[in-house]
Amino acid sequence: MNKMKLICTIFFIFFAFAVQAKPSTVEPFFLETTLKKKKVSDVVKEISSKLEAKDQKIMRVLNFADVVRGQGVKNFSDYSIVLSCHSDEMQALVAKEPALVNLLPCSIIVYDAGKGNVNVAIPSASAFAKAAGISPESKKLVEAEYARLQKNLNLKLKAGPKVSLGEVYKEMDAGEGDLKEFNTILVSSLQGENLNVVFSQNYGDNMAAHFSCSASLGSQILKKMPQFGVFAPCRVGVFKKNDKIYVGMIQIREVIKSNQARIGKDAMKAALDLDTSVKKALKAATEE
Repeated sequence: MNKMKLICTIFFIFFAFAVQAKPSTVEPFFLETTLKKKKVSDVVKEISSKLEAKDQKIMRVLNFADVVRGQGVKNFSDYSIVLSCHSDEMQALVAKEPALVNLLPCSIIVYDAGKGNVNVAIPSASAFAKAAGISPESKKLVEAEYARLQKNLNLKLKAGPKVSLGEVYKEMDAGEGDLKEFNTILVSSLQGENLNVVFSQNYGDNMAAHFSCSASLGSQILKKMPQFGVFAPCRVGVFKKNDKIYVGMIQIREVIKSNQARIGKDAMKAALDLDTSVKKALKAATEE
């Protein structure tokens, strides 16, 4: 496997630019609502039933709170992630436009908001697609899927505060090689940096994605900014294009940076540590 070549600039975090930088997108990055006098487990069941009844299939439900508590983190409130929008059509769309793995499957977060209330949030597909430079055709399709999601959820989701999203998605040229072999090495590298790979998903013969998380670092961020979970688990896409392997991932720091005033120093440090862990894992994988 050829060593990756990194082009470092002040705005460069994980990867070399694969696309030309674009102006910041100023939009809400999530939509949210509060349900009074509810339990997280009950809301998860209600949401799952609604979506399955409308043929917007559930890929899986992740009880993130259980994972965090299982690793010794105390006082972490109930927090679940429902992964939906799972269909052959959406998988084909991701294979065509790998950046969309950050929106598909859809992450619907359900968490304890305190005082007996539960909050439900989803990402703003429009904001991410615009900031990530998704093609107009693909942007239209993913926005239509999210419009269907909102209709099927039948909740009064309101836009969160507007933030300035910079280059939220980057791709790295990882050189030539066997895609299957590279994926195996990458998973081992991620796990070596204490990034638990929850599951992996194939998108045809030329793409796979690895859904990973760090319970310790993720919990620190989510305690201060639970809405960040709309992009969880962290999705590392690996795909072939023109006989080369590319790795693509959301820029965690870009999203966190736009909300720095809200999350405070500790959560910002956790985000930077997560940044470093992913960067080290990717470097190790490409140098094998």
